[in-house]
Amino acid sequence: MVEEDLSVGRCHNNILWYENKAVGLWHNDENDFLFLV
Repeated sequence: MVEEDLSVGRCHNNILWYENKAVGLWHNDENDFLFLV
């Protein structure tokens, strides 16, 4: 079994998810995250 590393979060559909909450949005132009929190 492979455990997810929740300390990093995961990127899905250009959105950074952490603990099932959207915490950031990936901007391909700037190559950086815009954090929502």
